[in-house]
Amino acid sequence: LTATLSGTLGLGGGSILMVLILNVMAPAQAIPFHGVVQLVSTGSRVALFREAGDEAGQAEAREGRGFLLLERENHARAQPLLEAALRTQLAAGDRRAAALTRVSMGRLARARGDTAGAREHLARASTDLEAVGDPVAAAAALGEQASLEAYAGLHAAARSLYREALARLGDRVAPDVAWQLHTGLALVLRAQGALDAAA
Repeated sequence: LTATLSGTLGLGGGSILMVLILNVMAPAQAIPFHGVVQLVSTGSRVALFREAGDEAGQAEAREGRGFLLLERENHARAQPLLEAALRTQLAAGDRRAAALTRVSMGRLARARGDTAGAREHLARASTDLEAVGDPVAAAAALGEQASLEAYAGLHAAARSLYREALARLGDRVAPDVAWQLHTGLALVLRAQGALDAAA
């Protein structure tokens, strides 16, 4: 049911599933269970898209599975899935999908300690997302770059990137992205001792 809802509307299935699971399990059990269900679900989609000969669908399912594995810190299994998705998306000329996969690749590179690789993926993602006309996703990619710089202790660079991301976001309605950007900027300002500006 939730997969059908998600497939029809493009969102919401995983969230509704979590609500249903929380009605019968404690959160400490529900969260890992939900993760396993999501991984199995995306794995099944890869097989279905492969059987149908839908390469774009396979790439999307691989990217989704790679993202879930990345969130679970299973970097060794996430990397080949993300790389395969990126190759397919680039071959198909789907710049937006490739750019979104590059964001995940940047997060993976950061988690593995490859700051230069993370910078490269995230900068390319931001540029491509801006070029295809997705300023919200471009702002989110810039926010990931800013987070990377803050993590590296480069607070001035992080502050500049957060401000650029907020400028690109403008007054578009994207509360999750805006919240992350404002929070990241406040943390960087606080680290720089600008407590009044951070508040």
